[in-house]
Amino acid sequence: MQCVDTPEGEEDMQGPGKPHKKLKGQPMPKNALMHLNELKPDLLYSVVSQTGPIHAPIFTMLCEVNGQTFTAQGSSKKAAKRAVAEQALTSFVQFPNASDANSALGGQPMMNMDFTSDNAEIVIQHFDSNTYNQGTFMAKTAALGMGMMGPMPYKKGKALQNYEGKNPIMVLNELRPNLKYGCISETGEKHSKQFTMAVMLDGVQFKGRARNKKLAKARTAQAALTKARAAQAALTKARAAQAALTKARAAQAALTQKFNLSFTWAPSQDVFEAFYKKDLAKRLLVGKSASVDAEKSMLSKLKQECGSGFTVKLEHMFKDMELSKDIMLAFKQSMQCEKHGTGIELTVNILTMGYWPTYTPMEVHLPAEMVKLQEVFKKFYLEKHSGRKLQWQPTLSHCVLKACFSGGKKELKLSLFQTLCLLLFNEGDMFSFEDIKTATAIEDTELRRTLQSLACGKAKVLLKAPKSKDVEARDKFKFNDDFKHKLYRIKINQIQMKETQEENVSTTERVFQDRQYQVDAAIVRIMQTRKSLTHNLLISELFNQLKFPVKPADLKKRIESLIDRDYMERDKDNPNSYNYVA
Repeated sequence: MQCVDTPEGEEDMQGPGKPHKKLKGQPMPKNALMHLNELKPDLLYSVVSQTGPIHAPIFTMLCEVNGQTFTAQGSSKKAAKRAVAEQALTSFVQFPNASDANSALGGQPMMNMDFTSDNAEIVIQHFDSNTYNQGTFMAKTAALGMGMMGPMPYKKGKALQNYEGKNPIMVLNELRPNLKYGCISETGEKHSKQFTMAVMLDGVQFKGRARNKKLAKARTAQAALTKARAAQAALTKARAAQAALTKARAAQAALTQKFNLSFTWAPSQDVFEAFYKKDLAKRLLVGKSASVDAEKSMLSKLKQECGSGFTVKLEHMFKDMELSKDIMLAFKQSMQCEKHGTGIELTVNILTMGYWPTYTPMEVHLPAEMVKLQEVFKKFYLEKHSGRKLQWQPTLSHCVLKACFSGGKKELKLSLFQTLCLLLFNEGDMFSFEDIKTATAIEDTELRRTLQSLACGKAKVLLKAPKSKDVEARDKFKFNDDFKHKLYRIKINQIQMKETQEENVSTTERVFQDRQYQVDAAIVRIMQTRKSLTHNLLISELFNQLKFPVKPADLKKRIESLIDRDYMERDKDNPNSYNYVA
């Protein structure tokens, strides 16, 4: 509060003997136009020109003071008039320009300024005429939220964006006409009020705050436009992602079409089936298939090209996986009813022999808890499917093991062989290679690969002595209690052996065994129809009927085999001819 005293010899307006009236707040600072009007009350201002578009005009004002002519521009007549007044007042001060005056006098503005005084404490702020060219004075004033003179009574806001020469209100009205703005609050003193405007757009309220309603409305529109632009950018990004996905699907379709064309002309489709079945089984059992729908789509294409007989085994593989899920659901329900307290969760995949690749069975030493749970499942399954036989395949099994380290608990996703090796360290701190082999009964080559993955990979759960990349029979292993990892669940992959030449040869030989039956059937079918044929004609007929490449020497072996089994015989008069034996 300020107390205003009456000068000596004068009475207060309220009369003698009455207390002085206390006034609230400080007097409002005078702007340049008010100062100039006090100094030169009879000045005349005239509009020289008006340029720019209708929604953003630029006015040029002219005024003659003390024989000098001053011109300035502004976004309104009032702004241009103020700019002219500032130029005139700047000429009264004995400095080359306003910036020099402000710098020389310390840059501290005073509330009440007398531009006619010779006092060097006069400070002029923002009176450089170059600052207000091109009508920028009002834009800066509105952006900073301040008057022409004196300090700001409130926080300055963000500058309004220029949308191609249009203010935000016009741009928003073009996009969404008939929007209604409302003033939701009005705060501050009379000379420093703050208005808050709001508008509803798509169910969201946007607000803007400024020293007048017009500027607050513009800031409200700008906030709505900023949000709309962000939504538009997100939509554009989503459309780009959709276009990329469509392009990827088109490329995949083209690749599939190219594969179909190549597969149609492939001379050894049964060899392809054997290798494809082996890889598909690995993907299904390990859970490495990228998409089950993509796998089934591939099967449907193979079925169209080669017939149902080609894909019958592959389709049964998918059926086995689906049936296994139903069996496990019923098994878990029975486990809850009977309450077998093993503390282990078991998941079993039932594979029908004949449809899946042939796996060599391997006997290993399992913990007593695992053996007990296997027996519980075996009893449950055979009660529902009598007459069947279960054969466990430990080479295809996987486990999730909870481990305690000094840094905290972790979950390890491991193969069954890796699990058996790690569980052994619950009984001791260090074991040799031979000790682990005796305790687990894992085959030598498999055990070396297993220990190598645990002690020589990135996730070293075991420590090996001596240190090396390979596992030898003399090595010793210790549990790594200081093991650390940023993830809670860690997958430790088994060291994968590259497919050897022997495996490829064995797969090809199995395919040839299946081909022998097809060759035998084709020979009997031809001889049953013709009754008698020469060797060359029989070979020619076989080449026409068989869909896979075969050597004449292999065909000759199959003919000799059929002769030995009395399906056909050589002609007595012509040894180069064959007769069918009914």
